[in-house]
Amino acid sequence: MEDEKVKGKLTIVLLALLSTSIFAAGCQPATPLNRVWWPRLGFPAFVKPGGSFTVELAGIEPQAMYLVNETHRLELKVELKQREGWLVKAVAEVPAEAGEDLYNLSVLSSEGSFEEPHSVYVYKALRVPFTVFWITDTHYDVKPGAEYLRLIFRKWIRIANFLKPDLVVITGDIVNNPPEHLFKSVYRDLLELEVPVLLVPGNHDWSREGHFIRYLSVSNRSLTIEWIHIVALDTGPGGFHGWLTREQMDWLEEDLAAHSECPVKLLLMHHPLYHIENRTGADLMRLASIAKRYNVSLILTGHSHVNKDIMEPAHYLVGASGFKGGKPYSGFYLLKLTPQGVEYKINGTYKPIPHDKFEIKLLQENTGAKPAAAAYLRNGWWFPVKGYLKLRLKKAGGQLKVEGGKLTSQVDAGSYVIAEVEVKLSPKEEKLVKAYYTQAQDKQPPKIAEVKYRMRESPSVAIATLLVKVEDDYLGVQSVNIAYTTDNRTWSTTEPAYISPTAYQATVQVEKGPPRLTVKIEVKDLTGKTSEKTVSIPLPKLPEEAKPEEKTNLPLLAAATAIAAAIALAAIYLLKRS
Repeated sequence: MEDEKVKGKLTIVLLALLSTSIFAAGCQPATPLNRVWWPRLGFPAFVKPGGSFTVELAGIEPQAMYLVNETHRLELKVELKQREGWLVKAVAEVPAEAGEDLYNLSVLSSEGSFEEPHSVYVYKALRVPFTVFWITDTHYDVKPGAEYLRLIFRKWIRIANFLKPDLVVITGDIVNNPPEHLFKSVYRDLLELEVPVLLVPGNHDWSREGHFIRYLSVSNRSLTIEWIHIVALDTGPGGFHGWLTREQMDWLEEDLAAHSECPVKLLLMHHPLYHIENRTGADLMRLASIAKRYNVSLILTGHSHVNKDIMEPAHYLVGASGFKGGKPYSGFYLLKLTPQGVEYKINGTYKPIPHDKFEIKLLQENTGAKPAAAAYLRNGWWFPVKGYLKLRLKKAGGQLKVEGGKLTSQVDAGSYVIAEVEVKLSPKEEKLVKAYYTQAQDKQPPKIAEVKYRMRESPSVAIATLLVKVEDDYLGVQSVNIAYTTDNRTWSTTEPAYISPTAYQATVQVEKGPPRLTVKIEVKDLTGKTSEKTVSIPLPKLPEEAKPEEKTNLPLLAAATAIAAAIALAAIYLLKRS
């Protein structure tokens, strides 16, 4: 037992030393996917037209840099600042003509071209109030039986895009566990987010290979946006309890002291203060003292999946989880920041906004390949909502017409236009929003492009997960209906889950025994045209029942053996006599 305690303490010390060496000595813990250390997809730069920002690159020296989005490619004026070991720092100046938008940072070097997506946000004037969409503990996953976590994640991305906050914040446990494929998948899904996002690692995001740093963001970093200062701290890989190092505490104090003039300061970390242990000599009370001394407006945390507003030893909030299971329920928060402080309550109460009460589904792929688009929205919240849809439509004849919303702008993107549509929803109201060119026509019924399935089984049950790919050449697919049978007489139905405008997923569970599962799929578009497809899926067989063992009558067997032996001996005796 004593040996186990010693091993546990040594493990903690080694982890602390590793964290300290990376944090203080500047060792490179992982190479970012796109060789850009900062700004990142999960920790962007905010800059005005004509302003400048520092770029940090992992071992490459820039020959040229650009801000890139779907309509512009703007060259930045670059001045090489310094090289610190593996880190190359340069100052980039944004052209004065840059429009307000979220841009990729493209870097041309002797080793090739690298592009960090959604890493620079150019703004002309800071909105007041500055709105923060805060969510925590999304536990993104894609393994069988946990795909719903990805569906919820994609749904809150659609909600955030509609509400258009100034910043999205996720305080840790972004993925459910640290295998690399999860980070690749969540990285791709985050590219659908149309507003800047700031990501803080949680204990579920930790991996020895540094996947969080490679794909998503850096940690132990701060960001200043005019009168707002935001600090992100990594509370370590510990698990249920987190910890901070003395070097992190020293850095936090220096950082807050250098930005003491900012009236609004947010501190972001995964573990709440009551789940942070003093493993490295970094006293928790010192953290609280620093927060109070430098007037930190609010500390945002997660981890516990419980909604809490705690005033001592410093004012911090614990967020309910961003997936099912949060208490009192799961959801997100909208914080309103002004130079006077932070408003985080709704009608005087601190509580999450449930994401399952609001529906937003794009019914047509939003790539600019079709001359029409549509979206279904339903507001189940207790308050009215105003939001925006960014719809991409292929250019066609006639005028661009919008139903169910107000066209506020349209941007020429070459072969297509980007139409921004304002939509207002009262509580309990639902709307169908359409945008289309008046001379475009719906000529074809929708198509069922592909049906894939994955089979799982138990000894008596077969579970088929169906992925249905659909297409429509006009407004989009309104509904997908699925019926199934194993005897071609009795039919059951299941409601597929919406994944994207062109993908739906359903799970069918049947008893083993019949040889095949027959599935009928019907797709209907918004003009009433339909298509059908029938798929036959072989079912796994029931395991063969073990045959009952035949009982053996041992006395009878012994008697028969004795008689046979006697007959054999008698035969031998007679042969010898003859």
